[in-house]
Amino acid sequence: RAFYGPGHVLAAVEAGAVETLLVLDEVVRPAKAGIAARMRWSRAVSDVEAAGGAALVFSSCHESGKQLAQLSGVAAVLRYPMPELEEEDDPQRLLREYAPELVAS
Repeated sequence: RAFYGPGHVLAAVEAGAVETLLVLDEVVRPAKAGIAARMRWSRAVSDVEAAGGAALVFSSCHESGKQLAQLSGVAAVLRYPMPELEEEDDPQRLLREYAPELVAS
């Protein structure tokens, strides 16, 4: 199982369900992302690694990074299925709940 999009991915990180976190460099680059986004994604990387997972940052100049950008710039390979999140059809609600600092006011 896998998720993409910041809301679903951050909810899975909070649940400790992420085996591998994939992040586009532009998501964590301060000039483009802003300090709140950089800090939130840095915390997500730390949380995944602390739980024994891996975090990979992809260059936006590489073909793999371009493909990840088409999936919102973030994705996660899960340790186990999360059907309650699979059924969530409002990613903005997840973002407000798990990363309110990323929601535009």
